Amino acid sequence: MARGRPTIRVAIAALGLVVAGAMGARADLLQDLGATFERVAQELQATFPKVEARIVLVEGAQVRLAGSGLTALRPGLELVAYRKGALFRHPITNQPLGHAEEEVATLVVTSIEGDQATARVAVTEGGRTPIAGDGARLTAGRIPVAVLPTLGVQVAGETPQDTALLLVSRFSALLEKTGRFLAVEPQRVLEAVGPAGSAAPPSPLEVARKLRAPAVLTSRVVEEGRARHLETAWISGRTGATLVASRTPLARAAYPPRFAW
Repeated sequence: MARGRPTIRVAIAALGLVVAGAMGARADLLQDLGATFERVAQELQATFPKVEARIVLVEGAQVRLAGSGLTALRPGLELVAYRKGALFRHPITNQPLGHAEEEVATLVVTSIEGDQATARVAVTEGGRTPIAGDGARLTAGRIPVAVLPTLGVQVAGETPQDTALLLVSRFSALLEKTGRFLAVEPQRVLEAVGPAGSAAPPSPLEVARKLRAPAVLTSRVVEEGRARHLETAWISGRTGATLVASRTPLARAAYPPRFAW
């Protein structure tokens, strides 16, 4: 028996190294993903400027826009065209409070020239079509978005559902931290997506419509040799088009390995 003890101790030590190595790999991947999520969130914040414009010309399915913030746009982004309705007043003081608004169409920016832009009418609302004088904006408020689970991530000791909830929650929190976005509650997103690994998962557009979200954000980790990248896509819930796509090298987290998020 005495002769077997060193062998047992060596086996236990080896097992400890394996467990520690697995936990270290798990921590490194999650921390690196967290740092990468933060970088992507900052880039997305810069991609969606606050724009308030008006339609000055309509030619078939093309409209001409003028107004503030147009120079920060880029082709492919979407604006909401709206029409002012009746004036509404305070029920007691009768002071004017503003005008009711109704959405007219979704516009897709095609080009920017100086302080003006050209866009095409992608979707109309309720049979209405844009006319000169209508407004067009990319909201100055927070932009709602549903963050879908990150694909290509497997974490030892965690179920796929727990990993999905962890990553969706983290990415959502970092987007909200920018002050530009409002994320759909992660548990609602997972319920709309369905169980991880299901045979026929819903498309991003189907998820957006189920959640009534104007946009969804997809992501996946891609490994090429020893390099890892995070591919992300911002998909419109109105048209199904991909408005923004990026491929970001996985960042190396700068905080200590024991950091748990």
